[in-house]
Amino acid sequence: MKTSFSKEFFELLRDLRLNNNRDWYLLNKQRVIDARKEMEDFVNLLIPQVRKFDNNIDIIDAKDTMYRQNRDIRFSPDKSPYKTYISSVIFYGNKRLGGNIPCYYLHLEDGSGMIAGGIHAPEAYTLKK
Repeated sequence: MKTSFSKEFFELLRDLRLNNNRDWYLLNKQRVIDARKEMEDFVNLLIPQVRKFDNNIDIIDAKDTMYRQNRDIRFSPDKSPYKTYISSVIFYGNKRLGGNIPCYYLHLEDGSGMIAGGIHAPEAYTLKK
């Protein structure tokens, strides 16, 4: 199993953080595609490993777990158009059903990252179980 990401992966995320605008993004679109593919490849290897301890996770294509690179800026005071990280969520039943299903989240950005597992914002009846 691949255990690291390339230098180019993190250089792209650094450069995107420093140049978060449409013109730069379009000129570097192939770099973005390559970095996202690197994350997809890693997640495709990770899913069977997660299933070793959590068989509720379906075998899914990592492409279905990836978050979009574009930000939703409609209601945000921060109008930067792109996320400066690449992230993926592995969830039960190949569905993003909201706050009542467990999931595993991988988030990588320039200089930091996060791996998380659990239920994000569970509803009251889930907490009472």
